[in-house]
Amino acid sequence: MMFRPYESSGDYDFGAVFRLFYLVPVGFVWAIYFAAMHFWG
Repeated sequence: MMFRPYESSGDYDFGAVFRLFYLVPVGFVWAIYFAAMHFWG
């Protein structure tokens, strides 16, 4: 499971935006990693 670095606390939910910008580069790194393992593994 992915660890969520931010939990929303309050009426303004900034957590969804922060989580999106957190998961996009992480998913990109994992995609590169699995592609490398597939082609050169």
